[in-house]
Amino acid sequence: MTDKELVQKVHNGNQEALGDIIERYYEDIFRFCLYMVREEEEAYDITQETFLKFIKYKPTATKTKPKTTVVYFVILDFITLPPHK
Repeated sequence: MTDKELVQKVHNGNQEALGDIIERYYEDIFRFCLYMVREEEEAYDITQETFLKFIKYKPTATKTKPKTTVVYFVILDFITLPPHK
């Protein structure tokens, strides 16, 4: 199944598709976060927050940018924002 099909299914509420997306991209996103913050626990937190934001994300926004670009912008937002208490 393509990424586009999976994303569409996730935004239609398909939990299995969400699991497929997480399985497909978790390691890459985590490694990027770890590279950026150099702290494993914080990288795990940012990775989780990225997927939570993805779940709320509207599929129409991907028409202007590739999905991977959007994901990395989400990660950079979490890294550059002050920590939430």
